[in-house]
Amino acid sequence: SEQEIDPDELEEVLASATEITDPTEVDFLLRNLRRNLDDAWESRDEVTSDLEYRLSVTQDGSIIAFEPSAGTPEEATQKTPLPELTYTPTEDTIANSEEIALFRVVFTDNGVLQISPWSGLNGEPDFGPEITDKSKLRELNFELREKIIEQLPKEVSFPRDLEYRVGITEDLEIADYEAQNQGAIDFVAQTPIPEMFKPEAAGIGEEGENLIPKEPLGQFKVVFRANGVVEVSALRGVR
Repeated sequence: SEQEIDPDELEEVLASATEITDPTEVDFLLRNLRRNLDDAWESRDEVTSDLEYRLSVTQDGSIIAFEPSAGTPEEATQKTPLPELTYTPTEDTIANSEEIALFRVVFTDNGVLQISPWSGLNGEPDFGPEITDKSKLRELNFELREKIIEQLPKEVSFPRDLEYRVGITEDLEIADYEAQNQGAIDFVAQTPIPEMFKPEAAGIGEEGENLIPKEPLGQFKVVFRANGVVEVSALRGVR
């Protein structure tokens, strides 16, 4: 059946769900959550004091529950994108027994999103399977820079340097990315990165799967300089 479960059933499911603790899986979920919330949070100036929530997220990145914490009033939720992004599981999805990751999310009064695993990370996360062949990385480095420059609007300029970590497939598709400074979060929409972002190219987000890439990714640092220059270098350095 495709019937949505009622709130009491959901509470039971959350109480008995296995918690996702693998640090790499939690880290990929966190990045996915940040992108989704940053995209959807439009009325930032309406938030005049920090609003904190505890979110329950399934292994495919769906938010299935949230609750206010740290004294956040119930009615403040309408100032956040949480109601529109939360999906109520159906009887069928629950029959497949969900694993849940818990996150602390704060919509701050200065318009910045803070996200962390509710119980911290249990170990060091990595970036999933990686391309390590040096000549392949050199080739991808050159081609990635060309592709980004090609897609960058001619007259674009940035108020400051924007720095990202970018994971790409052998076919030059961006399957994972992460802003490395606040400017990179604020101005990502003016870069070609969101348009180039195709997690499915690495098998991320397949039905019933977690968000860790199924294909190895080459890891690069991409910097959009305020003067318009684009710099790309292998994250681990290639001699």
